[in-house]
Amino acid sequence: MTRITIQYDENGVPRKLRLSGHTGYASSGEDVVCAAVSALTINTVNSLEYFLPEDKFRDTSDEKKGFIEFEFVCDPSEKAQLLVNSLIFGLKNIKDQYGNTYLKITEKPFGHSRRPPGKRQKGKNDAEV
Repeated sequence: MTRITIQYDENGVPRKLRLSGHTGYASSGEDVVCAAVSALTINTVNSLEYFLPEDKFRDTSDEKKGFIEFEFVCDPSEKAQLLVNSLIFGLKNIKDQYGNTYLKITEKPFGHSRRPPGKRQKGKNDAEV
């Protein structure tokens, strides 16, 4: 299962994403769910670097472990927010299509900030996104 954690600042802006694990939909090289998640995520990171070099972020990845994390180190521009929100939209669509068996998405506040506007704190019995 791929676990995705999205952290939002006090204004509801995505600031940090962490993806870990392999989906397990199919064997390596045949897993279309893992390939879709990877393609969306890597394309977003590459697009941020190429098109928006002023939006500074740090990233870490380990292909064998199925791990990638990126975090903005400054306030992301509206264009950067659009790219990341597009990634989140795509990831949620994949999860909706293939189900909770392969993807788990958790959304939470970034750092010590308040939770995003319109979002309530998730309890242990709440359903995943």
